[in-house]
Amino acid sequence: MRASLAHCSNSSPALTRLIETIQSAVMVCIYGIILTAQFVALCNPGVNAINLGRIAAVDIYAAIERKPAIDGTDEVKGAKLGEYDGSIDLQHVVFSYPSRRSDIVYRNLNLNIRAGSAVALVGPSGSGKSSLAKLLLRLYDPIGGRIVVGGTALTEVNLKSWREKVGYVSQTPSLFPGTIRENIAAGKINGDATDEEVIAAARAASAHEFIVDLPHGYKTFYAGSSIQLSGGQMQRISIARALIRNPKVLILDEATSALDTASEKQVQMALERVRGERQLTTVTIAHRLTTILNSDEIVVIADGEIQEKGTHRELVELGGIYATLCEGQNLTADAAEKIESAFALENAPAEKWHDEEQQLPSDGDGEGNSEIAGDREDNLDTAGVSRRIKQLSRVDFRYNLVGYAGSVLLGALPAGEAVLFGLITGNFFLLDEGDEMKSTNTSLSLWFILLALLSFLGNVMSGIGFGVTGGYLLLVASNCPPPITHTRFPWNQDPD
Repeated sequence: MRASLAHCSNSSPALTRLIETIQSAVMVCIYGIILTAQFVALCNPGVNAINLGRIAAVDIYAAIERKPAIDGTDEVKGAKLGEYDGSIDLQHVVFSYPSRRSDIVYRNLNLNIRAGSAVALVGPSGSGKSSLAKLLLRLYDPIGGRIVVGGTALTEVNLKSWREKVGYVSQTPSLFPGTIRENIAAGKINGDATDEEVIAAARAASAHEFIVDLPHGYKTFYAGSSIQLSGGQMQRISIARALIRNPKVLILDEATSALDTASEKQVQMALERVRGERQLTTVTIAHRLTTILNSDEIVVIADGEIQEKGTHRELVELGGIYATLCEGQNLTADAAEKIESAFALENAPAEKWHDEEQQLPSDGDGEGNSEIAGDREDNLDTAGVSRRIKQLSRVDFRYNLVGYAGSVLLGALPAGEAVLFGLITGNFFLLDEGDEMKSTNTSLSLWFILLALLSFLGNVMSGIGFGVTGGYLLLVASNCPPPITHTRFPWNQDPD
């Protein structure tokens, strides 16, 4: 090769110099491309993560942009209910869930619920009792027949207007992060409820007594495990939330299953009183039959149809499915009278009752006569909290800065390596003198040593910076009490 270059130099020195320069530039480009490709390959995990996110976003945006057939936010579509008496008429209802069209839940369901009556739905597990509640709430529409409310088909009624007339309490109590008052007031349209309405709803659900015994009464903050409430207490708050909107129809889906016997009877008596005062239509779904003994009508659903209807005594004497269910729970035809008598004798010495489950002890602010106002002081020392956050982050900031500087240094090294590789290779073509080539490449090799030292420094800086930051974070977490570090996230929403 050198002989060919010598021949070219004798003929045209300028051409030879140009060829040598091009060769050097080509080698610089080759090494630059190789190193660049290596580091682009390192981006592959990040690119895969981005693609997975884009794939997930397709389903998310599809759900956001989907126009549901049943839109509970539409205030225009459908007729708004005016004076509604609470009557419901199910006419030849056929229903199956969209995901299981072949599994028919109701084949030909006919049920007339009179205004102000108490109707109970019972039956074997999987018979479709809770499905009827979903139809009444219009979470689904029947595929055959229709549901008539106040003389109008439910599908023709404005959904938001209809749901304003309905209260619903599920089997599993659900409370939102916020005060007890806010949780009860949430049942009112737009949460606009007065203190008197909140207290009246709590009394109707037999919840007022234990609420005023909480540390801050109705202003006690609830966020998951921030306050200890029994399942029965949470259920009564849910019932109060359903009652505060003064509904015409109240649907109770195993609403008293979390209550003890005494609490359950108290709530049942309160609901019967409210039903009589407000002409409230109640639809109760129950497995524990003691909760529906006094219902005006008990409906037994099995095999997608109504098998039996009547009062408790009538169905027990009939000796059918309901009688079999009662036999499994040791209930007789006169069970309602016996339970009422036993409850009256048990509660004769004292009118006030307590939960069997443990309550959070009061610190003196939640006395029995305290209501909603003035129970809590919301004077949070925000300045002190800010100072504490700055103090904790000051150490982290210095080490984070060191780690970031090391990372930047490591990211800049590949570009320097590409340039040095290209220069060393190009010298084999650009330099004719052996001594000059040796001295030049030796000096360039020293730059490689410098890059190695800088690489070592960058790794040390990033390792120490981010390592100390992570260790400090673990140290802070390890010094926290276990209930704080292991609690669910909603706990941290408590302002205290």
